Amino acid sequence: MGILTDILGDHQEEFWMHLFVALTVGVCVALFTTYMQQDRIVQTQKQQQARIESLASQQERQREALQSIRELTEGMGVKLDLLLRAQGIEIAPQQNRTFIQRDTSYANE
Repeated sequence: MGILTDILGDHQEEFWMHLFVALTVGVCVALFTTYMQQDRIVQTQKQQQARIESLASQQERQREALQSIRELTEGMGVKLDLLLRAQGIEIAPQQNRTFIQRDTSYANE
């Protein structure tokens, strides 16, 4: 500390005050930046959760619509699965109706 005292002389107390203020401001800026990043992450997670819920709701509505169509066509004596297969669309098995896959194998024949 002798060198610092020699350099600063009478301004030593002022130096320590400025150093303290600079460190305090730096810590405050770092904390604020961290808070803002965390807030952005939370907002992104909320948006993703809302999107997931929207997609799940949409999937459920599609499932209900497909079931309604199936009930209507079965009521008329026509199986929806047979109609869709005739158009080249394959429905997943009843226990796993999470996707519909178009069969394009007839195009290669």
